[in-house]
Amino acid sequence: AVALGDSGPFGSGAEASLLCCFHSEIDVLLLDELRATAAAGGGRIGVRHLLTGDAREGVDPWDSVPKRQHYPGRHHHFASCFEPFRPLSGPLGSAPGEEASLPRGRPDERLLAELLPAPGPSVSVVAC
Repeated sequence: AVALGDSGPFGSGAEASLLCCFHSEIDVLLLDELRATAAAGGGRIGVRHLLTGDAREGVDPWDSVPKRQHYPGRHHHFASCFEPFRPLSGPLGSAPGEEASLPRGRPDERLLAELLPAPGPSVSVVAC
């Protein structure tokens, strides 16, 4: 958000859109931080989440996680179905109008054209 401020390199009129793609709601990283960044942007930073995994009723996203994972020196370091990560700002919202309300699936040309600004001399798109 600092880069978009009055003294930032992009100036006070700049806007940013971030599309984060994850398999399921349990895979979303930095949710609290992304929400704080969007809030600090005063409406000029948009963050949307696209979930690519199965959305059928009754499907537990923890069922797709490999059952036996061992990371030396990291016992109980990662979230698990027994101790899931719970964002301080609440779970990822997927109802209409919320941050993950996009239809599930991989990002495609149609979706990117809908979410991103039209090409122009002052528009930059970064994919990573």
